Amino acid sequence: MTAAMTPALRPAHRHPARARIVTALIIALLALALPLVSSPDAASAAESGVSVAVSAAQPQLGPGQDLHVDVTVTNAGSDAIAAGSLTLVLDRTRIATRSALDAWFGSDDVALPDGPSAAAPTPRLLPAGTTVIPLTIPAASIGLDGADWGVRGLVASFTADPDTTAQGRGVLTWYAGQPVAPVPMAVVRPITAPPAATGLLSADDLTKLTRPGGILTRQLDGVTGREVAVGIDPMIIASIRVLGTAAPTSATDWLARLASLPNETFALGYADADPSTQAQAGYPALLAPTSLAYAIDAKNFPAGATPTTNATPSVAPTPTPAPTTTPVPDLASLLAWNYTATGIAWPLTGGVKASDPAFFAASGLTTSIVSSDDLASAPATTPRASATAGGNRIAIADARLSAAASRAATALTDDGWRASVDEAAAVLAVAATDSAGAPVLAALDRGWPPTSTRLPDTLDALSGLPWAAPAGFSTALAATPDAVTLSDGNESALRTSAAIRLATGEAQLGAFSSALADPAPLTGDERSRVLALLGVGWASEPAYWATAVDDHETRTQSILGSVSVVPSSDVLVVGSPTHIPVTIKNAYSSPVDVTIRAVPSNGRLVVDQTIEATIQAGSTNTVNIPVTAQIGSGPVELTVTAFSPTGVQLSPSSTIGVNVQADWEGLGALIIGVLAVGFFGIGIWRSIRRRRRERATVGDSAADGATATSGAGDATPDGSTAGVGNATPDRADEQADGTNDSAGAPAIPERTKAPEHVAEDDGDARG
Repeated sequence: MTAAMTPALRPAHRHPARARIVTALIIALLALALPLVSSPDAASAAESGVSVAVSAAQPQLGPGQDLHVDVTVTNAGSDAIAAGSLTLVLDRTRIATRSALDAWFGSDDVALPDGPSAAAPTPRLLPAGTTVIPLTIPAASIGLDGADWGVRGLVASFTADPDTTAQGRGVLTWYAGQPVAPVPMAVVRPITAPPAATGLLSADDLTKLTRPGGILTRQLDGVTGREVAVGIDPMIIASIRVLGTAAPTSATDWLARLASLPNETFALGYADADPSTQAQAGYPALLAPTSLAYAIDAKNFPAGATPTTNATPSVAPTPTPAPTTTPVPDLASLLAWNYTATGIAWPLTGGVKASDPAFFAASGLTTSIVSSDDLASAPATTPRASATAGGNRIAIADARLSAAASRAATALTDDGWRASVDEAAAVLAVAATDSAGAPVLAALDRGWPPTSTRLPDTLDALSGLPWAAPAGFSTALAATPDAVTLSDGNESALRTSAAIRLATGEAQLGAFSSALADPAPLTGDERSRVLALLGVGWASEPAYWATAVDDHETRTQSILGSVSVVPSSDVLVVGSPTHIPVTIKNAYSSPVDVTIRAVPSNGRLVVDQTIEATIQAGSTNTVNIPVTAQIGSGPVELTVTAFSPTGVQLSPSSTIGVNVQADWEGLGALIIGVLAVGFFGIGIWRSIRRRRRERATVGDSAADGATATSGAGDATPDGSTAGVGNATPDRADEQADGTNDSAGAPAIPERTKAPEHVAEDDGDARG
């Protein structure tokens, strides 16, 4: 079984051994005390902690039989109780109606009725001490004739001193063997596991529950071969099937026995989730499992090999066929069961509201099993099983009959069992006279003491009564219905508020799952856990349930906070474009797909795009956010948040301080470029200016030389000219270009003249 399943039948915070002991003690006390009403001086009894229980040896008494009664006196106080006396009285007055029966058990009359009696002394009782006093009223003293059959009351009064008194009440049925039309009695019994918080039972849980003497084994033993309709928790079936070959042998054998059960069967809500809690918490519809794939280990569902055929042998060996692939079971196959009835809701007793059955019907559950305690007014006669309320089909479970039968089935002592059977038999005796033959229904409670094995004895005792006959659940529902009105009572505020919180958490995890490649393992597990926490079985353990809900919410918040942006130190941005590194942490057990969005606090920084990344399970990853610095420097707060691909925020926002220096590298390069251009431009301008100045100087010199040469030529005898005046055209060009540094120098023959470019290069170098 996977880690998503609980390894125990109770939440981890509960000590199993201590819980079993406490539960057993509580139930033992209830089994002794609940079939009766306490002392006539209730205040005195409550202060002293004394209780009295009355149980007849047999639920029926006839002519010629002595009345044997055990009276149990218990001191639950912290002080010892002195020795006292005990008196038992049989009230001969017949209890003929349901209202009279309720009045008998609810009476606070201190006066003992007239009738045959028996008395005995009682010993000193130490704190937490109990004594059982057997009393007998002889047959000759009873004074009832054979024709006057019906229920009679028993009352036992204990007195230790004037300040310590207590009283207990019980019943028996006088029956002389005359023909009586039996009342049809249908019984429904849930098969459920002890409440847990995980939504699936582990292999260890199943081993404990289905071994000989295990709770599920005893539940199945109790209904096998008896006229009992069985409401089955689908979670038990799925828990066994989901394990595949890893399921304990005792569990698979138990499941096979359940499949062969001839009883009427119907499905409870998954994990026996209470439908009334869901209705009154405002759920849009009843919840159902969405996926159990999170708990499936594929290796527990091996592929089957294709069988070989007996073909004619050949020279070459026949290759062994490759194993075929066997798919793991889907949700439908894990939950499938051949129920004999469908569409039945069984909410928690005492928490049904008048509008609930319509809500159930809208989810496909058209028949609701409700307690007579959920009726708007207490019935004056025995409530019939078949009824309608507001146009919805109702199966009414007789609250007193159901409670007595449940106490008997879970009793830990013989006296406690007999007292409860006596009460149940009396309820049926009254029903035989005031129900006009209409079927009645007993709905046995959820829950099961770890050592109780009395369900078969209880069912056998009730079905063996002359005035009761076993009937099928479907038969009871088919009877003519009574029109009833349900109360406007509500589930406790604690349960409905917790259900709302569970729904909110599930919705949040559903949104978180959009970051997962396969959301089903998370959402399926969460739905199973929510259904388990809505289980009816938790109602008897409110403190443990509240702790389990708190633990679940802690787990939910842990998952929701598993993706985070790791806080970072301040960042200096001096270049553009650039990247800012951001670390994302995923503490969840599966990879998450995230979209990282960064929002700057001002325009000094621009985020170029969002970043998508996959963060592996249990790891961190650094992503780089591309940014561009704008003109202007100063601080910027960059708010970074992780979202799912669908836009669901996964992490709290984290702020990174960014110090922006507005692109000084580019600005510096621009300045250097401007300076370089300016430097070279100034140099070129100076060179051009110098050359122009030099040319102007050479021109002036050439003009002066020409004048002098002209004068000299005129003085030559042969009339020829010399010097500059007789220069060649090329030389004249040189003079015009200003490349001759000495205008009055003698002319140089062509073959010995220096190259012109040398003077120009020198000039350039100097310039």
